[in-house]
Amino acid sequence: MRTTGFCSVKRVVILSAITASILAATPLNAQDYPFVGKVKAERVNLRAGYNKNFTSLKQLSKGDKVIVLGIYYGWYKIELPDDVYCYVAKEYISDSGLVQANILNVRAGPGSSYNVLGKLEKDFKVTVVGAAAGWYKIEAPANCGGGIKKPFVDYFGDCKKIEQVRLKGKVYTKKVENKIKVIVYPKEKDKEKRDKPRPTSKETYEAEGIIKDLGRVIGVDATHKLKTGRKTKYYLKSAVLNLDTYVNRKVRLYGEKGSAASRYPLIYVNKVELLN
Repeated sequence: MRTTGFCSVKRVVILSAITASILAATPLNAQDYPFVGKVKAERVNLRAGYNKNFTSLKQLSKGDKVIVLGIYYGWYKIELPDDVYCYVAKEYISDSGLVQANILNVRAGPGSSYNVLGKLEKDFKVTVVGAAAGWYKIEAPANCGGGIKKPFVDYFGDCKKIEQVRLKGKVYTKKVENKIKVIVYPKEKDKEKRDKPRPTSKETYEAEGIIKDLGRVIGVDATHKLKTGRKTKYYLKSAVLNLDTYVNRKVRLYGEKGSAASRYPLIYVNKVELLN
């Protein structure tokens, strides 16, 4: 009887472990995905899978924004950035870029030994950017992703509410394209229609300095300031960029002259470049 009881307990433990493993492989609160995450450390590896043994596709920097598609075994599935490319076997791609196999593996490198990043169905159209020894180098399809350990990413915002994610530049809606669900993000001109009217002045500025948070200044319609050395040169505001992303960073910015009267000229910023 003792042996039977021990076996029963053992079976329960094994079944519990299997159940936990299955649940761990399933995205938690799937309705909460996708969302925008912010990398919280330097040199964080975006890997081709969900443990540290997978190939590193890219190293991300602290503050980088990513699209989080789901969670697996404590790792977030991340939409691949534009500068991460994938590979497919050339023999299964037509001259017009259509997949000819029923199911085609998308890999992290030009060879069958590289990790699989996703799968494509027949007649899916790929964008070829290069070739290597029987393999095509392609832009990452929307259903392909990499992995980042969950503790290295903080929640930054809902895809429908975020002001700026400098990733793929399309629209925050979902649609079915080539039988694969993809995420697209808003075009700048569509976003501007939803924001406050832009100033009518067309006088433009180009300036360099360090962006700082302005805090609350009575009577000034601005959120940030640009400093050179210890001197404030401009007040800043933007309807299309999240200037918090650039606080304490040296930048070159471009924008239009604001009409508000203040101690310093006001710039409506529409473009920012990071400087070393």
